[in-house]
Amino acid sequence: MTNKYKNTPVLGYRSKKEQRFAELLVEAGIPYGYETEKFILQNKFKQPHYARFGKRFKLLESVRAITFTPDFIIHKNGVKYIVEIKGFKTGPYAIKKKLFLYWLHTHHPEHMFIELNSVGEMKTFIQLLNNNYDG
Repeated sequence: MTNKYKNTPVLGYRSKKEQRFAELLVEAGIPYGYETEKFILQNKFKQPHYARFGKRFKLLESVRAITFTPDFIIHKNGVKYIVEIKGFKTGPYAIKKKLFLYWLHTHHPEHMFIELNSVGEMKTFIQLLNNNYDG
């Protein structure tokens, strides 16, 4: 079954790219967590407002929190790497990424956010992690 972005879940991962990155990490002997942390970028708050549901309007009492759950968390060489594997970048993702980068800047500037789009980028990043990159 595919999801709304036409990704096919594979072996517990949300996409083939995520599954491939996990394989590369295992091959390189790098431990990782998959979707293990959820960051709250904006807390839930109460604010009555109307929202449209089909042809009807409904009074809502609160606004949901904005959260970000990155694909992979890797601790290596004293650094926490927060890795997002991306194929198709949606508008909501672009906004959440900016909110998350600001959250990192204000709360944990020592952490490193990495966005990877291709297998080549994944392999280069793993070489960097293992200090084997000469590019």
